[in-house]
Amino acid sequence: KGGAHLERLAEVRCIAFDKTGTLTRGAPDVVEVYALDGLSPDAILALAATVERRSEHPIATAIVREAESRALPLAVAGDVVALPGKGAEGHVDGASILVGNHRVFEERGLCHPALHARIEAISATGRTAVLVARNGEAIGMIEVADQPRPASRDAITMLRELGITSIAMLTGDSEGTARTVASHLGVDEYRAELMPADKV
Repeated sequence: KGGAHLERLAEVRCIAFDKTGTLTRGAPDVVEVYALDGLSPDAILALAATVERRSEHPIATAIVREAESRALPLAVAGDVVALPGKGAEGHVDGASILVGNHRVFEERGLCHPALHARIEAISATGRTAVLVARNGEAIGMIEVADQPRPASRDAITMLRELGITSIAMLTGDSEGTARTVASHLGVDEYRAELMPADKV
């Protein structure tokens, strides 16, 4: 509080925004479900929603909402553990299920060429890939998209008119997704694949 802090704001020349929920709506939707290993897309979605059911993360909420809209039966997940900035894992019907981003799948050696190609293709469209594994084997991918807020571009333009010379976007999303969204919004730079602590 106090006038000194307001005066300091007049000296600001660079602003960094978190992407999700600030520059974008923060309410992503499931766009497509890609199944591997002979499973159905609904089976992939149901497993992911079962593990993500109690999470409050916007992407988890989108997955559960989509499963409910399809009236998919959800089992009860046990031993669910949140992996901040990466996803979640738990047990469903005796199987170990991992739902997470590309980073955690790379760390655990679960990625393969077909998944890489798919991830690169969807990142170019601004979508985010949520990968699903069962018992240590990748079985599918859920593509989600979060739309930019209608006012974001106008707000960025207004900030430039007020003297802001550099506007950055921070996100945990992949490099390709971040590049697409940053280009659409007109920010000067972006930092992708950040863990929550990296944003600080």
